[in-house]
Amino acid sequence: MKILASLAIVYGLGVVMLMPFTGDGASLSPISAASAAPNCDEDGDLHLKDSRKCKGDDYDDSDPCVPDDQAEACGSGGTGGGDLGSAIAMDCTLEVSWGDTDDEGDALPDTIKGDGLGDYSDAVDKVNCNISGPSTPWPIYLGMGTKGRPENSVRKVDVYLGRPEDTKPMSDYLPAYLFQEATEDPNNTNWPDMDKMELIALNIRPYRDDPLQTADGIHLLPWKNEPYEMGMNFRIPGSSDRFSVSIASEWYPGNESFTGLSCETGGTQPAILAGAPDGPMKDVSVYPWIDGNDDGLADGYTVTTGTITLDPPDIEGNYAEGAPPVTPGFRYAAVCSSAGPDAPCGNPKAPDKCNFLGYVKVQFTMHAKVK
Repeated sequence: MKILASLAIVYGLGVVMLMPFTGDGASLSPISAASAAPNCDEDGDLHLKDSRKCKGDDYDDSDPCVPDDQAEACGSGGTGGGDLGSAIAMDCTLEVSWGDTDDEGDALPDTIKGDGLGDYSDAVDKVNCNISGPSTPWPIYLGMGTKGRPENSVRKVDVYLGRPEDTKPMSDYLPAYLFQEATEDPNNTNWPDMDKMELIALNIRPYRDDPLQTADGIHLLPWKNEPYEMGMNFRIPGSSDRFSVSIASEWYPGNESFTGLSCETGGTQPAILAGAPDGPMKDVSVYPWIDGNDDGLADGYTVTTGTITLDPPDIEGNYAEGAPPVTPGFRYAAVCSSAGPDAPCGNPKAPDKCNFLGYVKVQFTMHAKVK
């Protein structure tokens, strides 16, 4: 168990440079070069263009062209920036994996399910599972592929937004695979067909203007005996039609691709936030685990659309370490795309994801353990 008073040290760091710490496979240290680096990752997806994508439209991101020999100086693609230190590597676990069923044998309806290969471990099989910058606040990020080339990834997820007839008009504009669960591999019984699964770029980011959160990085949030609520969005990298699925309660004009609701719909964002079927849109719940190894960081994070209920403290007032209990549940997400009934959008120099296509139920739980 961990005495909670010591956790105030993390909060007290504020924007102060993180000093080195000892741990298993991860460390924080000052990065003087990155602090002076340009922000080459303008859309905050942790991927940069390279020399092969400096001409014509780029459907992966809207960052400026960055030659290969300058990419390292940008401090992106999984490395930190500013004075917050280097990236914090993690092992991400999706609570439901492909093929899991409930007590009655029915497939569990989670929107984002694992591929059955275990944890998504940072820097393994072209997976990014980390907390990193350079843009602040630093988010928890889960993504496949490197430097805008997702096809290099070995790992995938199963994204399932529901049956097309339940999601009109979305199914008229978005790829059909988003509305279908992965099927069994015809050559491997009880194993998913990886060709029927998807890549993902997923961000969970604090609200920098929330006085109870942080303008710097999710790893600077102090522990408390209840979860934080913050925005999450995901997309499928490499898709020819840009789209995003956002669970968020706030909208930041001019910053739609970065924080909160990721829609550029010409001022209708407040109506989108207010118009979900069950009332105003909500955030996802984020719980930093207790720092049980005294390295100044939470031991991990749980992110969920369900309900986190912490067990009561023991007789000495200490809460349990590790991942908390989660009751599965869904929250409504807004889907916006460059494709849709309105004028096409998606040119990097023009508003992106300008078509609001409606809401979907998202059920999702991820545990991210700091290495």
